[in-house]
Amino acid sequence: MVIDKSDDGVNHRAAPSTGYPIHHRREGDTMYLPDGFRYRPIWRRHPYLGTRKGVTFGWLDTDHPFTIGHCPPRLLLALEETARDPICQMRGFHRCPWCASGEPYAHPVYQTATGEVIHVGSATLALTDHQSVRWLAPTLVLHYITSHSYAPPERLLCQYRD
Repeated sequence: MVIDKSDDGVNHRAAPSTGYPIHHRREGDTMYLPDGFRYRPIWRRHPYLGTRKGVTFGWLDTDHPFTIGHCPPRLLLALEETARDPICQMRGFHRCPWCASGEPYAHPVYQTATGEVIHVGSATLALTDHQSVRWLAPTLVLHYITSHSYAPPERLLCQYRD
């Protein structure tokens, strides 16, 4: 079992089989991780992430409040570019918990400013910032930012401000 202390000051226990925090695993259609949680693969070499650590953001659900604010256009463009080649692609998908859809199997999509459609909800974005910190977010973070005004952590935002 791995114990890691995140920026929120809470010790997070990781399940030995997955590496995901035990108290954040939930049944249902959401997967919550707090912004700033330091992800550490428990295997010597994670099949998708390698041996690199990462800092999470954008793993939202309805039971936890999130910061609302403005996302710099440069950060949004960097996330869109990363979403074109995501990591940890899964077979199923998560939908936005705040947007009710009448179609139970409708796959969530995100449309860029240029009209390109990116499928979201089934993979992870890995963005390395200017200080070589690797940030990990679900592809749904694009939707959360543009539709629900989610603001990523200040530590990431300040690196993409003009």
